[in-house]
Amino acid sequence: MLARLALADEKHDECAQYVDKVLALDPANYDALSLRARLTLVKGEMDKGREQLEKLATQYPRVPAVHHQLAVARLLNRDVEGALQSLDKATGLNPDYTDAVLLNAELSIRSGKAEAVIAGLQDFLQRQSQRGDPTNSVVVRALATAFLASGKPEEAVTAFRQAEVLAPRTLEITYDRDRSSAGQVLALIQQHGYAIADVTTREPDLEDVRAHSPDEGSPSLPPARNTRGHRAKLVLGQDLRK
Repeated sequence: MLARLALADEKHDECAQYVDKVLALDPANYDALSLRARLTLVKGEMDKGREQLEKLATQYPRVPAVHHQLAVARLLNRDVEGALQSLDKATGLNPDYTDAVLLNAELSIRSGKAEAVIAGLQDFLQRQSQRGDPTNSVVVRALATAFLASGKPEEAVTAFRQAEVLAPRTLEITYDRDRSSAGQVLALIQQHGYAIADVTTREPDLEDVRAHSPDEGSPSLPPARNTRGHRAKLVLGQDLRK
């Protein structure tokens, strides 16, 4: 955990020290080896990072995340075919590994294999539906791209429209309580079909309001606007100072 936090904070030397301590006690520790490879890639040592991940994939051949990570490393080394092979292994182990499925789809479309992508993404979405999981709008958008690349514009438009409806709409509002009341803000939000998701106090005279559309972003709603700022007063395009 400390090593991951250090890497996230770009404290590379500190991260390396934590990783070395873990590996000194457990040389085969998967998390530490995986993190070491990520750190190597972040530092720009692409060949070395790829080699570390290839070794890790040999040690842990049944872990889908290893093959996905290796695919990214191979892609950074401009080895598209190698990346696709690793992604095939990742999705073979876990067909519902979303990150691997999406990267596989993107690379396959670029490689002229859009027809195969369509079938794979449709199967993915069907499994989601059978489990009762919410439909992933990013996967639907990838399917639309595959349709377009396959010369099927009508199917692409339908999928793009579905992705738009599925995409969550989130609005963040910052308002000055000395100039406008919470009632005014809430009335405007409800007027446009949004529901309140969260309200938090950020400063003594400012509040942040998070709102979302109850129907998950119907195209008839106005586009969600990010109005965060020190004293932003805009709410759904309306200025409460007036």
